[in-house]
Amino acid sequence: MKKVVSTILLVALCLSGSLFIRPANNMEAKSEIDQLRDQLKKLQQEQSQIEKQKDSISNEIDSLLSKKSSMDEELHVTNEQINVYEKIVDNIKKQIAVKEAEIEELQAEHDEYVRKFQQRARESYERGETSYLSMIVGSEDISQMMAKIDLMKQVSEYENTLLAKIEEDAKAVKELKAELDAQKAEQQKHLNDLESAKQRQRSTMNNIQSAISTLESNQESLAAQQKKYEEMEAELDKKISQLASSSGQYSGDELIWPVPGYSSISSGYGYREFDNAFHYGIDIPAAKGTPIVAVEKGTIIYAKWVTTGGGMKIVIDHGSGLVTNYNHLSGFAVSSGQTVSKGQVIGYVGSTGFSTGNHLDFRIIHNGSFYNPTDYINPSNSKPKKSIKDLIG
Repeated sequence: MKKVVSTILLVALCLSGSLFIRPANNMEAKSEIDQLRDQLKKLQQEQSQIEKQKDSISNEIDSLLSKKSSMDEELHVTNEQINVYEKIVDNIKKQIAVKEAEIEELQAEHDEYVRKFQQRARESYERGETSYLSMIVGSEDISQMMAKIDLMKQVSEYENTLLAKIEEDAKAVKELKAELDAQKAEQQKHLNDLESAKQRQRSTMNNIQSAISTLESNQESLAAQQKKYEEMEAELDKKISQLASSSGQYSGDELIWPVPGYSSISSGYGYREFDNAFHYGIDIPAAKGTPIVAVEKGTIIYAKWVTTGGGMKIVIDHGSGLVTNYNHLSGFAVSSGQTVSKGQVIGYVGSTGFSTGNHLDFRIIHNGSFYNPTDYINPSNSKPKKSIKDLIG
């Protein structure tokens, strides 16, 4: 960031010295333009550091976007796991409800058998029944004795059956309870897994939010830096236009479209909502390497890389203070000091400097003031809304 500040101050100092001083003659104008070129050359020494910083920010943004994508995928998987766990838990709850109903029914049967056994024991006690011997001695004859013995056997078998049933039921209840406990333990495990999944989800969401916050902070910082450079470049363009105002009279006609075959405009002249910055030209998107032509004859007063955002930049002096700018080029077809004709290829579309895609940022400046290019040019090269000659006066 210190490098950015030092660069901003350096450019500001370069621009402030004679920004609004009109040269007395063409020689003075040429001299000041040469000085301006020397100043820009010195700025190249700062360019590498600035570009490294910009690349670092871009890499950080890419890394955060990649991390966010991974987190989004992890969050999706976690949500799918939660859905599965919830279905398992619901199924276990239904099974537990069935087992509890079975246990209640079996417990009721068990309680009934116990009640009958207790009742039989009480009745036997009340009748004074003690043993086979007492029943035999108390019999009046053999038939009565045999009948009592048979009854005693039946009672004993019934009691044994009751006792066996009670033991069987008790064992079944115990097994069902053990199974229910196992089901409950399994349910608790799934619930714990579910809670862990939810905690991971919350952690993932926090990480995503943190990444987004960092990304937004970096974007704001980069946008602020870009806005500052845009302002600096605009001042530079004004300076060049003012210096060129005494370089000769305009002798051309209406301007032509700078990117033949490409007519769309991706960003117009004026304030832009996405970065809250004033855009001093129009952006014409086109494939990388598409030829760019001079909108009118003139002299190339600048054809180099600028550190203020425009990347590879060409400036043409058309006379009478009229200057046109061509920014973000991928290559040059002309050099500084060269005279060009109307429609001559001067460079090629690119995405250098502060740019997010291949396009030409085209600008019109007259005596240090910017004008909306769409008022003076159109893709069909038909009669424009306004005549460039009226602007020059």
